[in-house]
Amino acid sequence: MEKKIVFTLLFLVILLSLRGEPIDINSLYGWKMLTIPLSPSVSAMAGTGVMTSKEAGTFIETPTAGLLGEINSISITQNLWIFDTQMNSIAINTSSGVSSFGFALRSLDYGKLDARDITGEVIGEFHPLDLNLIVNYARRVTPNYYAGINLMFLYQKIQTKSSTGIAADLGVSYLPPVKGLTLNAAIKHIGTTTKVDRERIKVPVTPELSFSYDLPFEPAEIGTEAKILKHPDDKNVRVRLGTNIRIYRVFNLRAGYHLNHDTQSYTAGIGLQLNKLDVNYAYLPFDDEISDAHCFGITYKF
Repeated sequence: MEKKIVFTLLFLVILLSLRGEPIDINSLYGWKMLTIPLSPSVSAMAGTGVMTSKEAGTFIETPTAGLLGEINSISITQNLWIFDTQMNSIAINTSSGVSSFGFALRSLDYGKLDARDITGEVIGEFHPLDLNLIVNYARRVTPNYYAGINLMFLYQKIQTKSSTGIAADLGVSYLPPVKGLTLNAAIKHIGTTTKVDRERIKVPVTPELSFSYDLPFEPAEIGTEAKILKHPDDKNVRVRLGTNIRIYRVFNLRAGYHLNHDTQSYTAGIGLQLNKLDVNYAYLPFDDEISDAHCFGITYKF
């Protein structure tokens, strides 16, 4: 029974991901913070790598990640994003091996912007802000099947207007007979929000399918992942590729690549593990004269 459920969901995700046209291209999609990876280790691998990361907030990318990785940690991250914006977060995850719980709070700060009247004259300043509270639960259904859910509460402020909303991510993972291989599928950002003035800004419902494979070598361990995803306001199916090389269980060298992306291609990063403390950094270059982004994070494993 569990196998039928898992493979049915995988089939639906593949169909949604491979649609040639966007979902209602004329509608308004927002809440872009939901599509930005939270942790520097995942960001360094182009939005992949949740199976090799021990950062607490990886469940935001894959709802079952905290359980699969047996993550017991607390993480603080700062993302110096494009156009002088910043995304900050704190997350905690605890796993028993059978079930796991996670909690995260992140904010996207746009800084102060000029407020203008209908003639274009500057009449003051305003401070846009996005807030996102996420609660995660994952459970091992059988030794080879895992299921997880993220429940998200959303808040967005634009000048004097604001919007609130609720959304959910649903994910499953399967461990096939091939050692080191993991198959993940998820449908993310299913939800609704209140109107901003007269318009309702839709959340970007995103189906995802990923394959990860770990290669144990001495003195290095190599983790790889390929992810396919589809944003509703983008006609292209996006592919993300990432690799993590862990040396002597201390140093992590990371790299990733975005396929079918208008402004991003490669990513890179490093990590240092010191007993219970992990320090991570990601470098995210952009094209089209967009400033590069940098992501930093500290994780304490308990």
